[in-house]
Formats: sequence, C-alpha cells, structure tokens
Amino acid sequence: MTDVTGELADGTVPNLAGPRTLAEFIVPRITEAARKAGRGAPRIVVAVAAVVTDDVESVRARLSEQSAFYASVPSYRAVLEREGVTDPAALAVIGDESTLAEALARYHEAGATEIVLTQTAIGGEEDRQRTWAAAGALARQLACTSTT
Repeated sequence: MTDVTGELADGTVPNLAGPRTLAEFIVPRITEAARKAGRGAPRIVVAVAAVVTDDVESVRARLSEQSAFYASVPSYRAVLEREGVTDPAALAVIGDESTLAEALARYHEAGATEIVLTQTAIGGEEDRQRTWAAAGALARQLACTSTT
C-alpha cells in the first residue's frame, strides 16, 4: 500500500506507526514510490495518542484497555511488530511536557510532516488542557525557529 500511496496520493495518515516504522519502512517506501512516479515528497500525517499528565500509570492502563483490539487486527499487529511492541498503548506518549516534546521530535526526525494528537482527553479535562497547552507551546516554538 505504501508503494501505491506514493505513486498516486499526496500523502498518508498511518495509525499506530511509531518512529521506527516511519523511519525504516513507511517514509522510505512512500517517498521512493513518489519519486519513481515523478511526484514530490508525500505528506506523512501521523496520529499519535498523547497525554500530558502526572498520572502516567492510570492513563496508560486506560489507554491499553481501550486500544487492545488493535493487537488482534493483522495489519495493526504487523505495525506493532515493526515497533517491537505488543500493546498499542506502548506507542502512546504519556508523561510530562518534556516527554511530549521529546517524542514529537522523534516523530519529526523519523519523517512525519505533521502530527495529530489523539486520545488527549483519556485522562480527563485537566490533562487534555495541559496536553493542548504543551502542544501549542511546541507549535509556537517550531514556528518561530522555522522562520529565522
């Protein structure tokens, strides 16, 4: 599918693809397919479960319970195997503001052109607000550094 996507589409939105899968599989394959088709580099819009919280274990347990079904779907299981995990919650970014910043930097370095944060409210409204405040600060920081 990455070959067809690179040949025909403007990009992809992989779900449960961590930095390793992006860097070692998705980005090289889709980019090469686009190049062979005479197209520009495709957008790689990554969906990442992310929660800025002080209650890491509780949030991870809740997310693990809610996302367990992904491990039973062959296509998602293959992506999890590429990342070296069995629990989809292992790919979630759960922790403080610096944890979020470091993780998003890894996704960007792996080839993500855009990152969509998901599951931000799983820890409650306070965590959702904290997550979006941290994401907004990171976005402002990136916007400032990319224009100078």
